Amino acid sequence: MEILAFPYRFVVQMALFVVLAVWAWRSGGGPERACAFTFVAMFVVDRLYHLLVTPAMQLETVDGWHFALDIAVLAAILPVALRANRLYPMGLAACQLIAINAHIARDSFSQITPLAYGILVVAPSYLQLAILAFGIGTHVARERQYGPYRDWRRSPVPV
Repeated sequence: MEILAFPYRFVVQMALFVVLAVWAWRSGGGPERACAFTFVAMFVVDRLYHLLVTPAMQLETVDGWHFALDIAVLAAILPVALRANRLYPMGLAACQLIAINAHIARDSFSQITPLAYGILVVAPSYLQLAILAFGIGTHVARERQYGPYRDWRRSPVPV
């Protein structure tokens, strides 16, 4: 539980997402801004919840608050992933699905330890940091090399 108990984990992660949000706002397109805003909003809402309701994440059973928050974040990122003229939002959505599946697994199998549940819920957000940074970086490089290009596909992905 020491990984999850690192006292500055939230501060470091939030600071990194804010840096990415500023970068996305200054240099990114619509998908970069939407994804960055979603993650910053997630951290702000989660921090407010923990300040006002409970200071710790529930790991002994399914944490209903974080389950709902993870579903809300997926609901915000999935349309971006399906409509963006970029590939990296799919990686962000996939990481969000890992977190959602961790909640489902915790509810379904009592053998899952609180440590495993905590890691499966928290770890995807670190990967999302890296994916978002990569996505913003590749967007900036592509615009520098080829000039502006459209942010969104004209039609949704065919089914």
